[in-house]
Parts: sequence; structure tokens; C-alpha cells
Amino acid sequence: MKKSLFLAFAVLVAVSVFVGVQYQTVAEPAIETSAFAEAAVLGVSNLEMVEKISAEWKTSDKAFAQVSTPITNSPGQREGCTHCHNGMVFASGVHTNGVVGDHMTGLNCQACHTGTGEELMKAGKLNVSMRHFTGTYIKSDFTEGKAGKGALCITCHSGRRDPATNLKGYIAGTNGMAYSHYGQGPIIFGQGAMPIEGVTFKTSSAHASIQDSCVACHMSDTKDGYASHSFKMNKDNVATACGTCHTGAKDFDINGVQTDMYKKLNIVYDEIKKFSGAAEVRTSGSTGFTFHKADGTAIAYKPTPAQYTLMYNWYLVKGDKSKGVHNPQYLKSVLSESYKAVTGKGLW
Repeated sequence: MKKSLFLAFAVLVAVSVFVGVQYQTVAEPAIETSAFAEAAVLGVSNLEMVEKISAEWKTSDKAFAQVSTPITNSPGQREGCTHCHNGMVFASGVHTNGVVGDHMTGLNCQACHTGTGEELMKAGKLNVSMRHFTGTYIKSDFTEGKAGKGALCITCHSGRRDPATNLKGYIAGTNGMAYSHYGQGPIIFGQGAMPIEGVTFKTSSAHASIQDSCVACHMSDTKDGYASHSFKMNKDNVATACGTCHTGAKDFDINGVQTDMYKKLNIVYDEIKKFSGAAEVRTSGSTGFTFHKADGTAIAYKPTPAQYTLMYNWYLVKGDKSKGVHNPQYLKSVLSESYKAVTGKGLW
């Protein structure tokens, strides 16, 4: 039996444990015998496997419900946020204001392995009719059916914005300075940046062609043979995550791309602070970008359209958190062209 089938069983067991059900009393799935055999081959028991997966999941930022004050302002309750920040809501597809059931949940086993999540992984492509894409520029499956299991990830990591429309609204004075919100998915496929007139951003198709996209790297097999559930790029798994293409890789800073991008992000941030007169630039879901003195006092500053574009694209690259790895050519092009539009010189 394939490891994916065993993983499905293990996740169901974990869900039962979380909700307080004694899984031994539940009708056993047909895959159990093979799953136990698979665990034996890997040298661990089925329970040990579940515990390892659960322990990894608990270290992720997806394990807990995100709560704000007042409670009704929590991401798990706000109308525009529940469908990605409340695991129960995501799985059920019931996207209404408030909680589903009697409490908010994090992104637990049920969120990804039942209902909406399960459907997306099976389909292997984006469903742009879903509410998750409302208000974005995404009108069709930009992965062209290549997302695989990563369609689940990209559904929420889609940027949640329409950069071109945001810029037009900013120029017209009808909206504020919104920023890219979890835009990793489109980045892999060379999309998501705020446009610059007359500029076509370069891109690379290498990572866009990986089977199962996000899942292949962020859930690569651990040394114990099961798919990692921390969702973080663990250097211990670099051989399975990157080694197929990047033979001999010891970390994720391949050819120094991360070191270089980190330096360039700091250069851009310094430029933003320079033209705004701020010591710190912050982001808020309700107000967008805000500028502050060293003591935290807010500064009133209205960037030019080119400056706002630089800020948006700087945060897109920074918020991507891969430091260029997801799509090196695209992220370098976006950052450099945006910087050039403000300063007259590129970064590379």
C-alpha cells in the first residue's frame, strides 16, 4: 500500500484522538492491515507514526485558532477571513460570519483531509468559483491543472488581492494601501505582483512543473518515511525535498539565492524608510501599510504610485518567506524593476 494511503489512515486516527473518540471502537478502514504492515516496514508502529505527525503539526502555525479582541474580530470569525483561518469552516464549505459549531478551530486534520480540502487534493486543480478567489485577479486556474495536491495549499495562499485594481483604486483615492496576503502560490507560477507599465517580469517554470507543487517540497518524506506535517522547509529533509534536482544540496540557499535576496530586501526596506521618513513600516489587515517613528508614533505619509508599487512588491517578496527560492527569476525581476521605477537603478 502506498504511503499516501497509510497517511490518510493515520490522519483519520489522529482526528479521532483529537475529538476524544477511542479509535479502536470505530469500524476499521479496509486499508488498516496494509497500513500496519507499512508502519512495520518503516520500523515504527502505527501509533508512533500518528504521534510523530501530530507532534510536527503542533509546531506549525496552523495548529491553533487565531483569536483577536474582541472575539468577533478574530480571523476565524470575520466574514472575509473564516474560509481560510477556521479549519471547520474551510472543510465544511459553509462560509458565513461567525463560527461553525461551538468554537473556532485551527487548521487541523479535518480541515485538509475532509470536505473541501479532500476534494481539492483529488481534483488537483484550482476551483476559482470558490469564495477564496472573490475580489482577486484570479479568474481561471493559473496552474493549468498542474497544482496536484498543492491545489489545497494554493487556494488559501493565493495573495487574496487584485494588484492592478488596487493600484488604480489607490491612484483614484478610492482605497488605501493594501498588501499581498499569503501570495506564495501565484509566485511559483510567475504571478501576483503589482504591475509596472511597460515592464514584463521575467519568470522561471522550474518549480511550477513539480508534481503536486507545494506538497512535494513542504511535505517531503522524513527520515522515518512519512510525509512531514510541520509544513516548514526542514534542512534535515533537504535531500528528499530538493535533492532530485539539486544534487548534493546541504541547505536551501542554493547558489546563494537566499543570502542575495535577503540583502536586496534590506536595501529596498531602507529606501522605503528613506522616502517615507519612517523608522518602521508595519502592515495591518484593516489599514494596510502604516509608517512609524522609532517610538512607535504613527507618521502620515502618502507614497507616490511608484512608491506604493515598490512597497507592495517588496512585501510580496518578503512575505513569500522563501527568500527567492519559489521563483528566483520572477522575484528578482519584480523587486529590481519596482526599485528601478523609484530610484532609477536596478538591484541586479
